[in-house]
Amino acid sequence: MLRKAGWLLIFLLFWGTGQALAGGIAIVVHEQAVVTGSVITLGDIADVSGSDSARVEALREISLGNAPAPGSDVVLTPELLGARLAASGADFSGVSWQTPQTVYVSAASQTISGQDVLNRALATVRGQLGAAKNSKTFDINPAEEVADTVVPAGAALLKANIPYGIRFNTPTTVNVAILIDGVPYTTISVRVNVKQFQNVVVAAAPIASRDALTTGSVRYERMDVGRLAAGYITDINKVVGLMARRSITDGMIITESMLDEPVVIKRGSMVNIVARIGGIEVTAVGQAMQDGRQGEVIRVQNMTSRKMIAARVINDSSVLAITYNGK
Repeated sequence: MLRKAGWLLIFLLFWGTGQALAGGIAIVVHEQAVVTGSVITLGDIADVSGSDSARVEALREISLGNAPAPGSDVVLTPELLGARLAASGADFSGVSWQTPQTVYVSAASQTISGQDVLNRALATVRGQLGAAKNSKTFDINPAEEVADTVVPAGAALLKANIPYGIRFNTPTTVNVAILIDGVPYTTISVRVNVKQFQNVVVAAAPIASRDALTTGSVRYERMDVGRLAAGYITDINKVVGLMARRSITDGMIITESMLDEPVVIKRGSMVNIVARIGGIEVTAVGQAMQDGRQGEVIRVQNMTSRKMIAARVINDSSVLAITYNGK
């Protein structure tokens, strides 16, 4: 029965070219059609007319399969079109047909340029850096080209986010979503190189181990800090007066691990021992038994009692005796 209906439908489609009977329906199929939805309907590829408006609308809504991808097309042969119409189960009695031998169906589309996608990615990176641009210099460039993307017709909107944060030592990934009429269609991942340049403190001349750093022994050099190991220093004032733990060659990057506070009290020097208990402060003369930097705890001998005590270095001439509670 179905096969008979299918053959009858094919006959009506491809051999029936007469006008609609009085009160009937006329369907004129176009050789080329452009669809905007996700499926192909009979109304997309044909003009359907007749006096019965409800039946005309129902025929227009018959689905003929999925629409092609944006920028591509499909070909409906007589056999394929006939089979899909037959599968719809619609009543085609009283319908006259005018059809071409082949129907070409394409999807309405538009092209989103790769440059537009890239510009959105770059703007998102710049926006996230925000106020940081006031004190640091950033170099932001694409890591790769972005191809054009064909999408369905409609109002296009690009939205971007940085899922893993901005990276300075490896490309930053920016996801750019393309929305059509407010509905997400696809997402493009864009890789962006972000370099952060700062003035880094380097040795202006060879510095010997245990030498104190001076304004003349260090200088600034502009560097891509994303490629540097942790510990680099960007303020000369933080290193002047500190002591080199080891020899440093000219041009070497100064790091925190290379430096020590200078020795302010040397072993054997006489110091003023300060002891504070409650609101009472007493002093005594002592002798440092080891070198001491400011804030360090060293051994000191009380010259009056000859007792050894632990004391914290206050400055180059005084130490604070540590009491039983560690202060």
